[in-house]
Amino acid sequence: MSRFQYVAATEDGQQRKGRLDADNARHARHLLREQGLYPVKLHALRQHRQAFSSLSASELTAWTRELASLLQAGLPIDQALNAMLEQSQSAPLQSLSTDLIQSIRAGHSLSGAMQQQGPTFPDIFLALVAAGEEAGQLDTVLQRLADYQENRDKLRNKVMLALLYPAAITLVALGVIAGLLTYVVPQIVHVFQQTHQHLPWLTRALIVSSNFLRHWGLLLLLVLILASIGAWKTLQNPAKRLRWHAHLLQQPIIGALLRNLATARFASTLAMLTSSGVPLIKALQTATRVIDMLPIRAASQEIERMVTEGAALSRAIQTTRQFPPLLSHLIASGEASGQVSAMLNRAAQFYEQDLDTRTSLLMRIMEPLLVLIMGAIVLIIVLAIMLPIVQINHMAGAT
Repeated sequence: MSRFQYVAATEDGQQRKGRLDADNARHARHLLREQGLYPVKLHALRQHRQAFSSLSASELTAWTRELASLLQAGLPIDQALNAMLEQSQSAPLQSLSTDLIQSIRAGHSLSGAMQQQGPTFPDIFLALVAAGEEAGQLDTVLQRLADYQENRDKLRNKVMLALLYPAAITLVALGVIAGLLTYVVPQIVHVFQQTHQHLPWLTRALIVSSNFLRHWGLLLLLVLILASIGAWKTLQNPAKRLRWHAHLLQQPIIGALLRNLATARFASTLAMLTSSGVPLIKALQTATRVIDMLPIRAASQEIERMVTEGAALSRAIQTTRQFPPLLSHLIASGEASGQVSAMLNRAAQFYEQDLDTRTSLLMRIMEPLLVLIMGAIVLIIVLAIMLPIVQINHMAGAT
């Protein structure tokens, strides 16, 4: 069976675009006429299925928000997908919409059609869409899902920026210093060596550092690259990655950032799922998969086990000791008042705000600190160069 792309006209003269599977072109035309469409253009596609898993998070978020808007406007799901297909300029998104349309017209629900797309849609998409279909609130759930995806991406990008910014500044500073020691310092020091005078210890140390980088710099860079590759391969081992994540979580600054990020994602995911009608056990299973830090993911799995056995959610969270204590206290208050989803959402907002405060403070501290360190190193290099000049001038004045 082959896939064909078509442009067809309806009985009222409107134009439709799409794709369908058929044995041959004649069969494709027959299928279109059965749908009340009159083919205008028809050609076979070389590739049967696009690699939807390559869709970025922003593309998936925009696609979800657009679908929610069309459903809120009152369009049936197949017509909404067809409208998205006609205006989309992305080939993967066009193929995705076409496959979903065909699955829905074949009798599948939207969640069932999404499940057939493999890794394209995360588990949280499938769970929420299924819950929205059961409750008859698919448009509201999709809008909430798009907001969730957008907030999660913003939160993750903010933390990544806070962690990568100091690293980027450090790499630039090291590059500048390496350039000074490799190209600038040797030319200046060569003049001093010709005078055959006794150089200050700071200048001699600078010469030694410069010679080391000139002769062994490339080898040192190669060793660092190989060490990084080796560390990356080592972390592919789940047990070693678990120990590394546990070590990171114990650090005073980065550990608090990573723990609050995981807590915010866990709480916001649970809040959205439970408020949409997803059972708590299913919500815990889905929330576990959005956590990147393995010790906290293992704690979430233990929470799921304890809740399945009848324990209260707040008690299970408190027992694991991987989440901040405030989370269990807020959930306990929600359990007492019957507003667990609202308390989960409040906890997610609190930790998102706390994370924003911490990342902003970290960046405000790191920027001047790195400037000071860079300035101190440059000052040492300048002093190492200036001291022999001052010494030469002093000797000349004495004579």
